[in-house]
Amino acid sequence: MLLGESGGVVWANREAAHLLGYDESELAELSLPMDGDSTGGEARPPGPVALAFKSLVAGTTGFAEGDARFPRKDGRRIAVHWKLWRMPGQFGRHILLAISETAQASTEGPIVSGYRDVFEYAVEGIFRSTLEGRYLEVNSALARMYGFTTPAELITALKDIGTQLYVNPARRTELINALLTHGFVDGFEAELYRADGTTIWCAAFARTVRSAQGEPLYIEGSVIDITARKKTEEALRNSESQLRELAARNQQVREEERMSVAREIHDELGQALTLLKLDLAWLGGRLNTTVAEDVRAPLFEKIGAMEQMIHWTLRTVRRILSTLRPPLLDESGLKEAVEFHLQDFSKRIAIRYEFHATPITTLRQHEATAVFRIFQEILTNVARHANASRVKVQLGEDEVAFTMKVQDNGCGITQDKLTRSRNFGLLGMHERALAIGGTMEILGSPRSGTTVILKIPIFRERGPEVSGAHPPKRVL
Repeated sequence: MLLGESGGVVWANREAAHLLGYDESELAELSLPMDGDSTGGEARPPGPVALAFKSLVAGTTGFAEGDARFPRKDGRRIAVHWKLWRMPGQFGRHILLAISETAQASTEGPIVSGYRDVFEYAVEGIFRSTLEGRYLEVNSALARMYGFTTPAELITALKDIGTQLYVNPARRTELINALLTHGFVDGFEAELYRADGTTIWCAAFARTVRSAQGEPLYIEGSVIDITARKKTEEALRNSESQLRELAARNQQVREEERMSVAREIHDELGQALTLLKLDLAWLGGRLNTTVAEDVRAPLFEKIGAMEQMIHWTLRTVRRILSTLRPPLLDESGLKEAVEFHLQDFSKRIAIRYEFHATPITTLRQHEATAVFRIFQEILTNVARHANASRVKVQLGEDEVAFTMKVQDNGCGITQDKLTRSRNFGLLGMHERALAIGGTMEILGSPRSGTTVILKIPIFRERGPEVSGAHPPKRVL
């Protein structure tokens, strides 16, 4: 019989109906009692069949069996041996209930008649095998799945399941160990060979059948083909990897463009403004010797205003350069760049800060750049959302990893904001971290504010491009 999740009979074969004294149509209208029998108006606790059924529906077990007394239509009770088995595939979340009179039940005998129809016509493969690796019985669906014409051909061909069927024989060992330890497996995945040498991925739902003394006798279960799902998962992983590589490349190109633009501004605009300032100074000196005193005053006033304008323009250029590519990042390193940016942030936002750092010597230049960009985004989020009065920043490295920890005392980020699909700032931070092989953890609490922890594993086999190798300084 097949039972729905509520315990109702969805399908029953002729043998089950005959055993319980019902017509097949009558049996299909009954339900497995979820509570015990009522005697004298008092309800008894649920019996072992109902308890096992609830465990299968909840997914805490995959198989159950035992002995019980089932009521017939005429009121008599008969002793039966029952088996409950959660069925995958075409049966969805249905539960298979197989029963036979106790006098006929045997754990070493063939599959019971109440199970035979499902065994023969199921679209998923069903089997019994020894623990040593030989099939005892398989259905036609399993034979077709493995590329054989008939079940008999499969049983004859596969003398050792572990070495002949499994692409990785160690997976067969893992399966047996799991069955002996837990009694069942639910969705055990493995790559298998077909008869023609091609491979498929399958998921097994199986249990260990034991003797009355508790000794393992054989394995029985079902197998479904999950090759299509595996290919889809692999395609998604490849697509995700390619998109991540593309994003990393875009970030690299953006940084290179920023560096190029900053260099052009420094070399062209910055130097031009500096020369203009020098020219004004020269012009002022010439005025003292070549222009009458009564004409000098308004000229000197104009020169002073021009020098002030050049001064503020130079400050603006420095700010733009710092935004495009912080000079300290290239000239002094990550530690100094982070500290300078934190000081500037503190002045602009009027927020107190703590800064603790050890020398950073192992990060490559592109890694240091990514860390700095993440740090910039963190401070931007503090300014926009945290409503904090203090920020604490820690930088350090050990033999295992580089770590940056930024903590504020603000309102604390919520789980909803962390999981919001359109939070591009946080997504960009995570992607930058992943692009350099790092991980980022964000913790939020209304009492303790928000903490961001960035970790980058340290690999000693690095090229010469590290954050400590800086180009010559250029002063603007």
